[in-house]
Amino acid sequence: MRSQRSLFGLVGCIVCAALFGLLSTACTTNTKHARFSQPNDPCVAKLTATCLPKYEEGCRHNHAQSCTRVAEVHNKGLGQIKNPIVARHFYRKACQLKDQNACSSLGKLYELGQGVSKNLRRAKEMYHSACNDGGNRGCLLLASLYRRGHGVTQSVHKARALYAKACHARSGDGCNVLGKLYFKGTGVRRNFRKALSLFRRSCDLGHGRGCTNAGWFYHRGLGSDKSILKAGKMYARSCDLNDSRGCAFLGIFYMYGLGIRRNITRAIQYQQKSCRLGSHFGCQLLGDIHLKTLGTEEDIQKARVAYTRACKLGSAMGCGLAGRMHLRGLGGEQNLLHAKFFYHRSCRLGFGIGCGMVGTFYVKGIGGQKNFNKARDYLQRSCKLRFGLGCALLATLYHNGLGGAKSCTAANQLYQRACKLGIRKACSESCTLSPEF
Repeated sequence: MRSQRSLFGLVGCIVCAALFGLLSTACTTNTKHARFSQPNDPCVAKLTATCLPKYEEGCRHNHAQSCTRVAEVHNKGLGQIKNPIVARHFYRKACQLKDQNACSSLGKLYELGQGVSKNLRRAKEMYHSACNDGGNRGCLLLASLYRRGHGVTQSVHKARALYAKACHARSGDGCNVLGKLYFKGTGVRRNFRKALSLFRRSCDLGHGRGCTNAGWFYHRGLGSDKSILKAGKMYARSCDLNDSRGCAFLGIFYMYGLGIRRNITRAIQYQQKSCRLGSHFGCQLLGDIHLKTLGTEEDIQKARVAYTRACKLGSAMGCGLAGRMHLRGLGGEQNLLHAKFFYHRSCRLGFGIGCGMVGTFYVKGIGGQKNFNKARDYLQRSCKLRFGLGCALLATLYHNGLGGAKSCTAANQLYQRACKLGIRKACSESCTLSPEF
């Protein structure tokens, strides 16, 4: 009996020693990692290059998120030149340490061929692994591959299932994209009410664009009764979440007093925020307020700056408006070369007026020599983009044989098209070949 008690005591001692040893190890590990995960630590709250030494120290201690942060600093080029090769190394280590976001980021490098040879099969594997292990971003990126048929057989149904999985796992982005599928009827029966429900869920999960889309639905009366008040609240929420388009819509509400008291100052503030967040739409609207509503010399200068920024952000109309400011010398000195540059860029972005203005510059020799061949090319583009004056001017070139052979057939067709597009003078124009004697 005594021997049994001794045996049990010995086993108990061994178990206790092992247990406390494991607890001690776990405690030591948790304590070691805890200092890299403090929520009040500015290095944790915001990714910054100044914290790179701390991130590297955490990574040396096998703290997965620290490794991911090191990778992000190198991948985004924060405080240094972008280096996706170094980023790949740290993403891989973080992925091995079970950070699924790092696995997704590593897959993205393979998809884009950054810092590694492009390999869509490998990207798919990384996304699939991350998704299966609970990484919502992996599900979203894998869904994007299936939706586009990029490196996989296109399957909208598989994409929808993955977006639904991410949404169910509380991904605001997943709910938002799923809502757009129901809105457009892509792979599912079109259902505005379901789309609105998903946009609202996305918004509740803190996804700003989901709030903006829900606001737009209320604004238009889609999936619900029209409610300007609800739309305004949704836009306000989206702007608080730094969604640039939501700020722009909220600015419009204040500009025109939709559901709220009209307030030009607030309209400007929200369009400024939208513009700062990278919305060319917000920058263009900001320019419109300064130019068309306020109109002082200082405001016209601000409009010129806003339109220029809208152009840089990819707004075709913003480029056209910036070109107009330079052409007329509004908000600064007249600069015909700059005007031509902005009109040319607006044309490349698909703005018919921009193409028409470049063509006009070549016809009249503004900002350079006359060139009727190039004029025909740009005016042809403008006409295809439904700019009536472009069609009319191109008709006169064919009518008079400028920049190529004379063609009354082409000229008359263009006069007719210009007439249909609202150019009344073109309605009475016609070209006839003179008889030869």
